[in-house]
Amino acid sequence: MEAAMECIRVRRVLEIQTRELRQCVLDGVLLLRKPAANSRTSSGAAQLTKREIEVVRLIVGGMSTGEIASNPHIAFKTAAAHRSQILQKLEVTNAPGVVREAVARGIAS
Repeated sequence: MEAAMECIRVRRVLEIQTRELRQCVLDGVLLLRKPAANSRTSSGAAQLTKREIEVVRLIVGGMSTGEIASNPHIAFKTAAAHRSQILQKLEVTNAPGVVREAVARGIAS
């Protein structure tokens, strides 16, 4: 019974994330564009560590913190800390914001 409830919860979360990402695409924020040379994007991308860039790419791929933590080399608290630092450094509040900034900064496509 618990497994079924967890599946329902995960499905709801994925539906919300999918809806948010779809809205980002509809709003046109995921258009590939080159960042301006004098914008904060140049310095912002440099602030991310190699590990944070790896985590950004996993987030862009649709992985949750729990899924990132399923990697045998990263604990849940570490994944959560990386995600928190990424949100702060990219000045966004959610996964669609990470996707938008990662594409804009050339971290992901």
